[in-house]
Amino acid sequence: LQSLIAGRWLGADAAVPLEVTLEAFSPFIPLSVDDSSLPLTVQKFTLHNPTDKTVTGQLVGWMENVVGAQLEPGEGIRKNQMVSGEGFVGVECGATAPDADQRHIGTMVMAFLEPEGIVAAHRGEQGMLSGGSAMAEGDLRAALQGQVATSFSLEPGETRVMTSCLAWHFPNLRLTPMPKVTGHYYAQRFASALAVVAYFVAEKVRLVETTFLWRETWYGSTL
Repeated sequence: LQSLIAGRWLGADAAVPLEVTLEAFSPFIPLSVDDSSLPLTVQKFTLHNPTDKTVTGQLVGWMENVVGAQLEPGEGIRKNQMVSGEGFVGVECGATAPDADQRHIGTMVMAFLEPEGIVAAHRGEQGMLSGGSAMAEGDLRAALQGQVATSFSLEPGETRVMTSCLAWHFPNLRLTPMPKVTGHYYAQRFASALAVVAYFVAEKVRLVETTFLWRETWYGSTL
């Protein structure tokens, strides 16, 4: 990791004719509590083709729905569904359990900031490359694994940046030793994980550039 604010990983594999750099972080904007407390992580992939041939492929991510994992199987229903918005496509994982402890109920969204991305609400055994179901559900024992993929084609020497994000929203926090503390701060601003993703996408340039400016300023100083 290059830093605690935005970690960097460089990967190379002889079987894959690409150089891949991953920078993973949560937005951090000094003096801005709202933008520094988003329930979201960002994955910024930089793909570079160092060969003399065109390279085509897919960037694929998957996430298992574990919402309600602390509840009994018969207490609720898990559901994955395709979601999209201005500039992104993804899969939302959630659950409903009307009569259960709501602390364990919320939503999570994995999204690619690639409108042409491909989504499967459940990837199945063979993974997903060309498409999949828009919705899948089951009881709280169901291992629903949502998947998102986006295709790319890189000419020799070409570099492309692709961004994904993971957001969560569990608004019903309760702490037994502190009964007056209820909920998460972010729940006052966002109704769901999908709303968090939509906010990030709309403010992406500012949030990413300011986070990286802070990182470079901090690590470039003599403090």
